[in-house]
Amino acid sequence: MSIQDNTLRDCRESLHLTQEEVAKAVHVTPKSIYRYENGLGCPNLLTALRISNLFGKSVNELFHLEDSDEPGVVCK
Repeated sequence: MSIQDNTLRDCRESLHLTQEEVAKAVHVTPKSIYRYENGLGCPNLLTALRISNLFGKSVNELFHLEDSDEPGVVCK
């Protein structure tokens, strides 16, 4: 997975939220949000769903799952 166009960061910034605020809302550490935004890691399914609900976007939109060349592969 890669966040090629910084969708996650753009969503967070458009709501004027810090990484810490998002982390608290979805029950992860701020470091995790940093990693997701920079393509250094990916959330588990529950966290991905919490993030998508927070921003009102689909998991596919936020994490570009449709761009994966391998079926069933979320993170590369």
